Amino acid sequence: MTGGGDAPGLNAVIRAVVKAGASWNCETIGIEDGFDGLLERDRWRRLTPRDVTGILRIGGTILGTVNRGNPFAKPVQTSDGPRAYSDRCVEIFKDMKLDALVVIGGDGTLYQKWWDGRRWNPGDADFHWHGDTKLQAGSLSVIGAPGFRDVYAMDQSGQLIHKFWTADGGWSQWFGLGGICSAVSVVRVDGVTDIYVRGQDGTLFQKWWDGQRWNPGDADFHWHGADFRMQPNSLSVIAAPGFRDLYAINLNGQLCHRYWTASGGWSQWFGLGGVCSAVAAVATGDKTDMYVRGQDGTLFQKWWDGRQHMPGPADFFWHGTGLRMRPKALSVIGWKGFRDVYALDPNGQLCHKYFA
Repeated sequence: MTGGGDAPGLNAVIRAVVKAGASWNCETIGIEDGFDGLLERDRWRRLTPRDVTGILRIGGTILGTVNRGNPFAKPVQTSDGPRAYSDRCVEIFKDMKLDALVVIGGDGTLYQKWWDGRRWNPGDADFHWHGDTKLQAGSLSVIGAPGFRDVYAMDQSGQLIHKFWTADGGWSQWFGLGGICSAVSVVRVDGVTDIYVRGQDGTLFQKWWDGQRWNPGDADFHWHGADFRMQPNSLSVIAAPGFRDLYAINLNGQLCHRYWTASGGWSQWFGLGGVCSAVAAVATGDKTDMYVRGQDGTLFQKWWDGRQHMPGPADFFWHGTGLRMRPKALSVIGWKGFRDVYALDPNGQLCHKYFA
């Protein structure tokens, strides 16, 4: 099995294990999605040398991974009723009559790469490592300005954490900002940094930096009420002076939207259709682009042209089957006449497409 965060080389290790096992006449199976794959009896596949031929060039892991698949976590619901996580893993391991378990893993830590206008750094397929602080899967948001970067994420306990970079001082350490969260989206406008997070109960919370202090307090959050509950890691926000636009996916998979104006405060939530599991939004001028992951893992898009939602109030433009992405793994940046979309394929490889 593979667990933790995606990392280069996972497929190479899977291939080595399968080929070594075959040379000793051992049957090898792959457990899917880390330790979560040991919660049920059908989350595995048989692996032969033929199955792993050609996977060295594929990023991530062919088995899937989670970095919260913790065998010492709280009880979980299974097809046989509630079970202690670790007891259930041992139970399924014995039921499958396995002789050994090879655990391979990325570690859920932060990596970085950058385009300097001419090339990808530190290399086309390489990443810069930010140390051993472990993050929740899919819980990452970054804002930037010339000579400055602000990174927000959730550690594995669910606490919102923060680090920053300045051109003259380099990277800071990580700082804790409280909460128990499972999604984060951040914007900065007019000197105010606004942070929106999904709480344990699926509702929306907010905190903000006004240039001097965190509000409503260092480890406190403003609650947006119980009238809307969202899916984990399905939150995107865009901003302009005196305006905020929030997009999230409700528990039925529908894309939903609310906005804030300095003169009118917060609107209610509005449904925008679809059955989705990730959202990323970007705005330039009067146009707002929304990109979502559909049920089949492919990319869909809708946009606000300043007067109406296109291609229709509850319709989406389909980007085809060229990429099937992981849930909750989608990010977009844009400026006038240009869009840059980043996503993770099923093997965990970072992929990119752009519009000009």
